[in-house]
Amino acid sequence: MKTNLKRYIALFLAALMVLALFAGCDKNKDEDEDDSSKVSSEFEGKLLEPYIEIISTNSYTYEATQSGGKPVTYAKDGDDKILITTTSTVEDSDYTLTIMKLSDKIYIVVPAEKAYTEASEAEIEKYNLENLFSSLTLDNFANSSFVGDGTTTYKDVEYKYEDYYNALSQITNRFFFDDDDNLVMVANVKSNGKIKSPNSIKIYATNSNTFDILKDYSLVSQDSTATTKASDSNQTTTASTTSLIG
Repeated sequence: MKTNLKRYIALFLAALMVLALFAGCDKNKDEDEDDSSKVSSEFEGKLLEPYIEIISTNSYTYEATQSGGKPVTYAKDGDDKILITTTSTVEDSDYTLTIMKLSDKIYIVVPAEKAYTEASEAEIEKYNLENLFSSLTLDNFANSSFVGDGTTTYKDVEYKYEDYYNALSQITNRFFFDDDDNLVMVANVKSNGKIKSPNSIKIYATNSNTFDILKDYSLVSQDSTATTKASDSNQTTTASTTSLIG
């Protein structure tokens, strides 16, 4: 890869900032809070209920895109397996980058190269990667309180909506549903009742194979050379790191 990885990560993080505005950060979650997967009665009979049921399993994936922005995928399977993927434009070219947390390790994955590297402690601290995983979680959607519902028109299309307030983030989110009651968008509701530009969103259960991608990729160390092993071969080879972090 010709682009410097540090610049790449900075652009990657910038692309994710807008999602942190509606995703309920859980970093201040009460440690004594009941973590059971039981869905609150706040959602009983509501259009959002089946999506809260998925989120409450702690194994969910969402795809979101801001109007005019790049798509972002966030997947988790418990608290020790989390993956975030998005695309950024660098020097007039689009690049996809994945940040993956597996237990106590964080990896930077470049799908186009079929390669990945372990993030150093300095990179984790500089780019606040640990906090990134919690700032984009939807976990606190399940702790929100129902405010109201109705119908609304956005860009000449009529939607059903439900509003929920999250006391922790002090944010009211509006969830938009199509004619088939599918969740299609989410937006912050301002204090004056107006909404910010909605993000398209799709929520579903995490595929069990989502976190297996590394077995088909080459590990590239951040030393001068890297030892890699292909998944379909027992031969060990040595490769230059310049293609990944040059």
